[in-house]
Amino acid sequence: MPVSEFQLIERFFQRGRVRRDDVMVGIGDDAAEVRVASGQSVVVDVSLLLEGRDFQPGEPPASLGHRALALGLTRLSARGAEPAWVTLALTLPAADESWLEAFSSGLLDLADRSGVQLIGGDTTRGPGAVALHCHGLVPVNREVSPDGAAPGDLVYVIGRLGASGLAILALAEEVRLARTAREAVMAQLYLPEPPLAAAPVLRGLASACLPLAEGLPAALEIMTSRLGAGATVHTEQLPLSAALHEVFDRAGGWSLPLYSAEPCALALTVPAAAQAVLEQGLTAAGCEFAWVGMVEATPGVRFED
Repeated sequence: MPVSEFQLIERFFQRGRVRRDDVMVGIGDDAAEVRVASGQSVVVDVSLLLEGRDFQPGEPPASLGHRALALGLTRLSARGAEPAWVTLALTLPAADESWLEAFSSGLLDLADRSGVQLIGGDTTRGPGAVALHCHGLVPVNREVSPDGAAPGDLVYVIGRLGASGLAILALAEEVRLARTAREAVMAQLYLPEPPLAAAPVLRGLASACLPLAEGLPAALEIMTSRLGAGATVHTEQLPLSAALHEVFDRAGGWSLPLYSAEPCALALTVPAAAQAVLEQGLTAAGCEFAWVGMVEATPGVRFED
């Protein structure tokens, strides 16, 4: 007997442990209702993952649920926002209950650890697609700009580079890795952790911040171009995945950590006067970070070894 949409929601998506006080009406109704405290702004991000482009049919469904939410939470962190609510739109060729069980577990486990409540969405039959709307809260006028970097700012990276790209090379059998190294990079590809602890540190300090969803050069171009600036990055300062050191040349050298996507890593810029406060805050928050370069008046992104 086919599973109805309401049965599907009740069975797989109403079991999250987070019940926020600011959610008046949540999942199961036609529309959710939330209450926003005075002095708070809402940051909204939408992530759309299409089967065959953003994920493959063979990807473990628990990984897909985790990864889809992690991408949105990372974008909220880049704006300095604390994650609050998420809505899910899911399109599937058929209601595969074992797939839904694993997918919902991956998504809701991360939501529970992140203090996020699933408050609604939609399901329908069709080509595979996952759409998540992530909502976060940030004090008014304290959000971080995606493109406010100015000459003289310092460039930092939060997280490590190269693991996801190396995992893709390993899956394509273009690079052979030792078992422990392979497990580490696969975890980074399929189960990346969003840098939630960085968000409150960045508020009021970072002049610009973006996830590295399209690699470091693309992020820096966006962060600096609005003010007509550019950046120089010192490649020897880049925080590389430990697994990459063993196969650096075979994996393409610097092109892999620079240009492959690392969607849960962040690039940010900060005025030099705020450097010490930023580093102290990130250290206290348990974030891995590295200074990698400088914003300059000359447009364009340059790399020096």
